[in-house]
Amino acid sequence: MKKIFFIFLLSISVNCFSQNDLTSIREINFYGVDFSHANLFGLEESPGTIQSGLARINDLFISEMKKYDINRYFKKGVLNYCLQSTDENNDRIVVERLVSETPFIELTEDKISAVLASLACKDGNGVGLVLIAENLNKVEKKASYRVIFFDESTKRILYKKNVSGRPFGFGIRNFWAGSIFQLMKEWKY
Repeated sequence: MKKIFFIFLLSISVNCFSQNDLTSIREINFYGVDFSHANLFGLEESPGTIQSGLARINDLFISEMKKYDINRYFKKGVLNYCLQSTDENNDRIVVERLVSETPFIELTEDKISAVLASLACKDGNGVGLVLIAENLNKVEKKASYRVIFFDESTKRILYKKNVSGRPFGFGIRNFWAGSIFQLMKEWKY
């Protein structure tokens, strides 16, 4: 019985330590949204239109900084917007490989690790934040993402959460960016 109680206390302290580590983080480098492994279901637009729209979503974090305010929604100061890596990943998307007959999938740890391994920032030696798109389902008007805080030097995940948002807006970029805006507004650790 004492062993079970000790294991229980140990697991609670480990979870509390991880959560405390995250709340003590005040500043991050923001990497934007990576769509390189997203499951696309029900999108009827041409592959070029889809690719172009998704590739331009990260631009909104700069051009509409007041609306897509990382500091306000995630309660973390942004040291740098390190969008180059995710922009490069998004530019290389082959839409035909992402279009699926399956409405929802779950990203594998290998795919998440591959995205994290691809991320780089000139001043990236602290904590990074990236949103990895998992499902863009136009039929059900739902998008799911993995929100991941990670150690930039080791690529070790410090915190991750599955979140979803309802897309809205006109055009590919604005429609799916609407889901990101919604999940940011509703964000809770």
